[in-house]
Amino acid sequence: VTFTYNDECLIPVLECSVKDGSFESFKCTVPGYVAHPDDDMNTIEWRLTNPADVVIISILFIPVITSKTEAAQSRAKKLGIDPNSVK
Repeated sequence: VTFTYNDECLIPVLECSVKDGSFESFKCTVPGYVAHPDDDMNTIEWRLTNPADVVIISILFIPVITSKTEAAQSRAKKLGIDPNSVK
């Protein structure tokens, strides 16, 4: 999902917390995972028991395109189209 602000295209990154007791731990289910020295492979995966226990703390919007107009004009130029005809 992207958002627009002025001429920018932004993606949101959510910072969340999980309420105590709302997840269970499981052993690793990824066959090719290479464990780090401090990994406990029997409790490395966490799964929520109640998705409603996720709390959004903050939202960070990261610009992926600082100017949609400039990006469109750049693509037009690469395609051999007059960049000034793109708005």
